[in-house]
Amino acid sequence: MPRIYKRKTGRASTPLQDMDRAVKEVEKGKSIREVARQMNICRMTLKRYMEKKKIDGKEIRPGYERTGLANQVFDEHMEKELAEHIKALAAMFHGLSPMKCRELAFEYAQRNDISIPASWIREEKAGYDWFVAFKERCHLSCRTPEATSLGRATAFNRHNVGEFFDNLSKVMDRYNLLPHRIYNMDETGVTTVQTPKQIVTEKGKKQVGSVTSAERGELVTVACAVNATGNAIPPMFVFPRVRFKEQFLNGSPAGSVGHSTRSGWMNEEAFIIFMEHFIRQTNCSTNNPVLLILDNHESHISLKAVTTAKENGVVMLTLPPHTSHRLQPLDKTVYYPLKTFYNSAMDGWMRTNPSRTITIYEVPGLVNQAFMSAMTPRNITSGFRVTGIFPFNRDIFPDEDYAPSMLTDRPNPEEPSTSSATDLPGSSHEEPTHATGQEAGPDPTSPELNPEQPSSGLTGFAQLGYVSPEAILPLPARKARMKRKKIKSKIMTDTPEKMELERAQKEREDKMAEKEKKQNERQMKRALKKKNLTKFKKMNKTVVYSSSEESIMAIPLNDTTDNDKAGHDLEKTHNKEKKRGEKKKSSENKKRVIKPTKPKKKVVVSNSSEDSDISIPLNDTTDYDSSDVQNDDDDDDGDKDLSAGDFVIVNFAGKTKSYNYIGLVEKVDGADISAKFLRRSSKKSLDGKPIFTFKENDEGVIPREDVRKKLPTPKKLGGTARREQKFIFPCSIDKWDVM
Repeated sequence: MPRIYKRKTGRASTPLQDMDRAVKEVEKGKSIREVARQMNICRMTLKRYMEKKKIDGKEIRPGYERTGLANQVFDEHMEKELAEHIKALAAMFHGLSPMKCRELAFEYAQRNDISIPASWIREEKAGYDWFVAFKERCHLSCRTPEATSLGRATAFNRHNVGEFFDNLSKVMDRYNLLPHRIYNMDETGVTTVQTPKQIVTEKGKKQVGSVTSAERGELVTVACAVNATGNAIPPMFVFPRVRFKEQFLNGSPAGSVGHSTRSGWMNEEAFIIFMEHFIRQTNCSTNNPVLLILDNHESHISLKAVTTAKENGVVMLTLPPHTSHRLQPLDKTVYYPLKTFYNSAMDGWMRTNPSRTITIYEVPGLVNQAFMSAMTPRNITSGFRVTGIFPFNRDIFPDEDYAPSMLTDRPNPEEPSTSSATDLPGSSHEEPTHATGQEAGPDPTSPELNPEQPSSGLTGFAQLGYVSPEAILPLPARKARMKRKKIKSKIMTDTPEKMELERAQKEREDKMAEKEKKQNERQMKRALKKKNLTKFKKMNKTVVYSSSEESIMAIPLNDTTDNDKAGHDLEKTHNKEKKRGEKKKSSENKKRVIKPTKPKKKVVVSNSSEDSDISIPLNDTTDYDSSDVQNDDDDDDGDKDLSAGDFVIVNFAGKTKSYNYIGLVEKVDGADISAKFLRRSSKKSLDGKPIFTFKENDEGVIPREDVRKKLPTPKKLGGTARREQKFIFPCSIDKWDVM
């Protein structure tokens, strides 16, 4: 048997109204044959209908009796309850997919001990044929839902909408506003890439393409304002550029203005420009005020914007958060046709200019074409009407529109609720009391339930153990509200709201000043810590000699014949320096810093007069090189003249230690040096010297005082372009521990 049966004949298809009319004519005294001929009804059908009505004494349905009820899985009452639960979930934006509906029907039948086909048990879900027939019987259909954020689903509730209409009525009564003084403002984004429309092509083709300007385009923001009489002011364009130029507006609607931001989005500065443009176009003043309805984006409610509006007679009324899809006239009836006409204009431009791409400079001209077609009085006035703004209608939205917000509704604490089950529009309340996750009641299998439960002749139906669909798949449960401040609809130009903005801005400025002060203190502490750490390291890692002790380094330790004389001179010199240090300040002694590069050894020098030995820490004499002592003085090479192209050793101080790097000077600017840095390679040259190479994007500006040594010009390995970037220095740099 086919899924949808098509009648072969017209028998038993007489409308019930025609049969009732025929019966009344017969009751007036006319014959059955005459009435049947006049109303084009079968004589025997009318006769049979009259006989049944006389016997039963009640209304009889003409035609064949329904025989399919005997083969249905659920009776009419259970199917109705299942359908109502599915509709309730869909109304709360938690609808079920076709697969979930079939699984729910299977569990619904099992929990109520209803006989089901073997295919249901095998697949653990209801059959597809049953699902199609179920949709037809219960007036259901499969739809692709529109993605709606949780914020929009819950914020559009009766309380928030009521506050908005309260503020709207207050403003309209206070200023006696006429429809041509009521404006709505909103932004929309247009890109340089259009959305292709449907095209006609060969049937059966798997993939169809259409040329677009690019894969991802640039966004240009268009800000529009319309009033309740159907008029619109010239739009404002916000371009994704750092600097705005007047030629950006070529081809735009007459009177348009423009601005530029880095992202192409509206910000506080751009909105101030729009407010000045809006004030010029509407010719408003404190004696001739206008109402501007807009969303509560942070760029719209800045203190400067509110002050500008109040000084020029613009009353700013904000919409509740996340409700613009319902309360914004531009969103409801204007921007969709605007985008449609804009896409059509882009398609036409691409066909006219097949070898060019659309840039932001063509956007104003394309918007101009769409603006004239979409900003019609019919579209604009329809937007104000369907949102209830003008004509004023606070009851424009039915109860079904508030169903998704019932997830966050709470009962009045002064009126304790007897049940937490959510009352939804269209839900059935004629059923017996069901045990759900949200209801307090007896157990679903208890025999003390309401005796007026659905009766059925179906085998296996447990009347006393009935389980409802809501008990199997409950409605979404309410959760605790988050304890945070909520934004609501406000009249921003009222004095209390303006004072609140001033207080909030002062708090932000104080907070930023405190933050900047703490940041400066941290930088000063960090600089002082770096200076002290560097000084501490030098004191711990160096050997300090006075100017008179420099002669010690010249003592030839390998000459044993002069040891006695050297020891005597050493002791004499040491005693003199000790006395001098007690009389003069240590700062008067010229210091010299020598960084030893090899492990220190104690060399004992004694004299012939058996004086006490003096232990002097010196470098290892086996590898002693007088050139090392001379090169150690090069720590102050940073004071020498530096120019572009010089190689230097630069010191970077970390948190716990400092590091040395080799840099190529690119520019010298007073006390600052721009350098490009090299890194030590893991490989070495044939003679064992380290190889240094440039690291990509390793550049920076350093203070001149961080330069430790100026190096001689290195030798390039050469040979290939890659080896040209590798250097070997002709001097020893091991003691610098260069990274």
